[in-house]
Amino acid sequence: MATLKLDEKFKEKPGEMMKISRNCGVLDCGQRWGRRNTEDEDPAVRPDVQYTQLPETTESSPSSAASKRNTDMEPLPQDMWGVSMFLMVKDLPDIIGGHSTALQKSRIFYALGMCTLNVVVQITMLHWIGSFVVMPAMESTQTQYYYFHQAAFLEDGSLDEEGWSAFEGKDKLCQSVIGNPGFLCVLLFFWSARMLVEFKDARDIATEIHRLPDLAPGTPTTDMVIEREEEDNVGIGSRLHNHIVALNNPTRICLYLGVVAPRLCITGYLWFMGLEWLSATVKFQDLVLNSLALGFVVDVDELFYAAFFPDKFRKQVKMTTMDCPRIIMTQEDLDEQMLSRFHQNTFFVLICAGSVVTYYLCFQTVLPGFKFDIDKLCEQHLLNRGTLVCKAFQPDCFPYGNPGNSSG
Repeated sequence: MATLKLDEKFKEKPGEMMKISRNCGVLDCGQRWGRRNTEDEDPAVRPDVQYTQLPETTESSPSSAASKRNTDMEPLPQDMWGVSMFLMVKDLPDIIGGHSTALQKSRIFYALGMCTLNVVVQITMLHWIGSFVVMPAMESTQTQYYYFHQAAFLEDGSLDEEGWSAFEGKDKLCQSVIGNPGFLCVLLFFWSARMLVEFKDARDIATEIHRLPDLAPGTPTTDMVIEREEEDNVGIGSRLHNHIVALNNPTRICLYLGVVAPRLCITGYLWFMGLEWLSATVKFQDLVLNSLALGFVVDVDELFYAAFFPDKFRKQVKMTTMDCPRIIMTQEDLDEQMLSRFHQNTFFVLICAGSVVTYYLCFQTVLPGFKFDIDKLCEQHLLNRGTLVCKAFQPDCFPYGNPGNSSG
């Protein structure tokens, strides 16, 4: 919404500051947002402008202003999801209300295209990973396991020692990561913890959307965002900050369906595909590379945001906050809340560990019906292969020439 400059006659009033804005609602975020009824207006004041008097304050930083208003200023995510939220709450209502500029129209079409491309790229990458990486790795692992059962076991399921000794695929089979449950489950736990971070970010966004007050009926949608010149915390100068102070029902639903739901779906799908990809790794050396590649897919939204948006726009998104009403709590309440959060995170640890074990025992599709009969045989085989030519601090263990072909 557009902010007007102060008239000089109001600047001369001591002990108060007049905030002037078009069609502005009440500036206290803890109250219900709506149009302010003004009485006893100064005849010199323009009739199409409403005035809200703020108490005198010496604090100018955003954090101190938020404390004065009893609100928590939650910044938008600095990625493509934050761009989507900015468009839905700031630009889209301005365009619908007929108050948009040419810059806003160009920005929303470009940004919506990039947000759509971000989702398409992530989904496509997951599909390609499944088709061109996971499936060939699963086929190789299953083939080696099939020949292993044929060569190293008798028909009654007992081990054939001679068959195992003569089995030529021991090296490839024992490099299959799924045959080492301890090593694999630790890495799967790390991957689950990484995806838990994504899930908690989506949960926090949903919580902040829910905490924002409802926009009063009849209030213009442009009043969902208040623009205010505020000094930076570092004291360099003032910048225009966007404060999301209320939401109407259509915008709230759009945020849930356009930001929270897609992010949760992509997170869940990526988590499962990561479990499959890591479990199907055919060599231990490739496991670290696969983990790094998965991290790249997770960070696609941040990459798009940093690479394809101007610095000034990213600063504008950074200066946009969701001003949620602050819950006044005593120190005892804060201690109970902290204890509850520790209990919650203990539950998350158990969920990560339990989901990994459950997946490995019941839901992995790399080796359906896996009999867990690789690790013991391969452990001995790998130990026999792991004899070093030269042990630590052993000198002269790499002689020159061939001692058996000495001449003269």
